Amino acid sequence: YQRRVRGMEGKQLDQLRLFISACKMNPDILHEPKLDFFKDYLISMGATVPAKKQEPKPEPKIPTPEPTPEPMEEEEPEEESSEEEEIELDNTGVISGEDLMDLPMGDSEESPSEE
Repeated sequence: YQRRVRGMEGKQLDQLRLFISACKMNPDILHEPKLDFFKDYLISMGATVPAKKQEPKPEPKIPTPEPTPEPMEEEEPEEESSEEEEIELDNTGVISGEDLMDLPMGDSEESPSEE
């Protein structure tokens, strides 16, 4: 018997201490199905396991009406000028889609390198 206790030192003993501390802080842990064997052992030794605390039922959520957006006042449309202004874009350095097809792509038989 003492050989088994002596063999349970170090990490295993520290883990057991942590587990016992967790059980003291939250005895409901003992009601986990995975720990039935441990709860049965405690009861067989004369221990009293406290009943599991009832989980508080969440309060029913009362739907709150979403605020309706206030209608925005319509702004008077600005007078459109009879002359449409033509905006010219500066396309300097822009490659058009058709020109891309004519670019040399390299040898497809070669693999890419870092150079």
